[in-house]
Order: sequence, then C-alpha cells, then structure tokens
Amino acid sequence: MKPKKPTGISTPTYNSILKDISQIYENAQSEGDGNWNKTTLFAHWKIGERIIEVEQGQKERAAYGDMVLKQLSKDLNRKFGKGFSDRNLRYMRKFYQLYKLKEVKTQLSWSHYRELLLVDDSAIRLKLENQSIAEGWSQLDLQKRVKQALAGKSQKSDSEKQNESTPERLKRPLM
Repeated sequence: MKPKKPTGISTPTYNSILKDISQIYENAQSEGDGNWNKTTLFAHWKIGERIIEVEQGQKERAAYGDMVLKQLSKDLNRKFGKGFSDRNLRYMRKFYQLYKLKEVKTQLSWSHYRELLLVDDSAIRLKLENQSIAEGWSQLDLQKRVKQALAGKSQKSDSEKQNESTPERLKRPLM
C-alpha cells in the first residue's frame, strides 16, 4: 500500500522521512542488547531529529507541518501498529529539541520523558528529572509532581499579575 503524500512537502521528501523513521524503528526493534529502555529513548530521539531535519529543510515551518505528522502517524501506525500517534511524534520532535542525546537519562522511561516535556522551564524540568531518579518515582508519581510544578508556576504568575495590576496606593499599609 502506497502512503498518501500530504500537501506542502514533496513526495520524495515525504517518502524519505517515512523510510528513515521506519528504519530507525526497525533497527530499535531488532537490537536485543537487553536495554530496551535505552534503545527506545535513542530511537525516539533519532525520530525527533529526523522530523526536525525535514522541517528545517523547508523554507519555513508552516501549517503543513501538522499535516505531515498526521499522515506520518497514519502510515507508521498502519505499518507497525500503535505508538506513532501525531501527538507522540510531536513529543519525539520536542524530545530532540530539548535534550542532547548525551543528556538523556536511561534511568527514566519514555513515559517519564513525555511528562517532563510538558515543563518548559529547563531548571524545573532538570530538578524533576533528578528527583524522579533519586526517589524512584513511577511515571504516575512524576505526572503528579509535574502537575504540581505547573500549577505552582501558574499560581505564582497569577499572583505576580495581581501585584502588577494593583494600584500603588493599595499596596501601602494603612496608618
């Protein structure tokens, strides 16, 4: 079955990225060195790298980038089964953007990294990574901590906005 080409990207480019991602995944599947987690993280990082290479090869990232990921998702899921939702492909892309390969900690699973990718602040993300490893957090434990960190940051910025919008005369103590 020939894959459908999304608009905005040439057929050879699309076929190339589909072939490359398939090859990365097949290589990861065939590597039986016993460290499945490390192999999975490396494969997801490499897939993210390949997606970014194609996007940067275009003059500018436009709306068709999402169409390409959706079509890749359909074609990869048809070929390999589940695991390649367009959301998961976006996570792989972001994983590559936020981490150098040597910074990836193999003590954490892909599920852990998906949670960490929700945290934009690199200092908070690093703190959560280290705590997760040190304290042996499950993915659900980390998910709770990420939600708390994001809620805390949201509450902090809400209070900062409140302070900024409060007129100076209201800030002074009453005498």
